[in-house]
Amino acid sequence: MSTQEFGSRPLPPEPDRYLQWDAAYVLGALSSAERREYEHHLAGCSGCQRSVSELAGLPGLLAQVSPEDAALLTGAAEPSDAEPMPELLTDLTSRVRDRRRRRIAVAIGSVAAALVLLIGGVGVLIGQGVLPIGTQSDFRVAFSPVVESGITANVDVTPGRTETKFRLECQYARAVTGSYTSEVSIWIRDRSGSESELYSWYAKPNKVMRPSATARLATWRIDRVELRDTHTGQILSTAPLR
Repeated sequence: MSTQEFGSRPLPPEPDRYLQWDAAYVLGALSSAERREYEHHLAGCSGCQRSVSELAGLPGLLAQVSPEDAALLTGAAEPSDAEPMPELLTDLTSRVRDRRRRRIAVAIGSVAAALVLLIGGVGVLIGQGVLPIGTQSDFRVAFSPVVESGITANVDVTPGRTETKFRLECQYARAVTGSYTSEVSIWIRDRSGSESELYSWYAKPNKVMRPSATARLATWRIDRVELRDTHTGQILSTAPLR
């Protein structure tokens, strides 16, 4: 009974006889018939095409090896005018392949690191509505004072593609003497420099107020939110959304 007829177990694949022909092909060591045969095989074998591409620089490396260096590498006592020894050929072939693999590994690592940074940055921009893609989550921004006003504030932003909602929390300092009431407005400035007032309210000392407003504008188009004195137009504090 032949091996093919025994049971249903498939026969092991035959080894690829062209696996070791790449270096000989690049160096021109194949016979005319072998070269034609290998080139016919190359036309349909992507693996061998990659191997030949990796070894393309091998003739140049061999040209830089002096006979004396070749003798030292192969262990020969005297330099020879003959073709490079098989040991030298194998060593140089391995070096070229290893160098190409290292370059590919470094390139893949660099691309992966760049993708991690890019994905992380895109996630932040989407979350803040700068990129109008996917689900956008609320975020909070603190106001920075422009002039001394006694106001401490932050704003919760609900981003959107067509409108943006703001919920403020403002703490007003206690008046030094007497009592006062002032009117404060919330403004937005878009990326083109245009400004618009959203809402105004009366602020009182030693009070926490939570006004809210909605801008009919995509979040990614808004540059910053401002608190202003309604009567004078003075900017009191600002919160950038970028």
